[in-house]
Amino acid sequence: MRATGLDISEAMIGEAKRRVAEAPPEIRHRLRFIEQLLAEISLLFSKGLSWDELAKFVQAFKSALPGLEEALALDRGETSSTASAAAAPAFLKERRQHTPRDVARLAEAEGFRTVGFVGVHPHPLPPGLQVVAPRFYNQLATVFSELKTAPANQVWSSAFIGIFRL
Repeated sequence: MRATGLDISEAMIGEAKRRVAEAPPEIRHRLRFIEQLLAEISLLFSKGLSWDELAKFVQAFKSALPGLEEALALDRGETSSTASAAAAPAFLKERRQHTPRDVARLAEAEGFRTVGFVGVHPHPLPPGLQVVAPRFYNQLATVFSELKTAPANQVWSSAFIGIFRL
């Protein structure tokens, strides 16, 4: 099996490094991280954003601005960012990630045609900020959801949904 992951989460990167170090030598030598991921990111960004997508994003941002300001004020009013960190539950399951290109190849090998992908739960800023300012972080993520069908959204989203046809 082949899997490719992309993440800016320090926890995910740390777990990937740990798993590579623990892998048997016959597996460890087959693992590659950077080259494939950078190529896929470059491809996704090369498709750009349309003027309509950018206009919808700006409108969503303008509409969300009062909520972003309120969320920031509420988050700033918290007594301690460490209290927020302590309240955040740890993710205790094994983490596995695949890129849209990997999923498309698997689907096409089974006779499906890739229609597209939709980014889900964008992380426009590093995930560590969510602990410090959770309301603001999630409000901002909602704004970036406006670009859910843009290929670049798959770079900053924590998940994606593939659309396939037989």
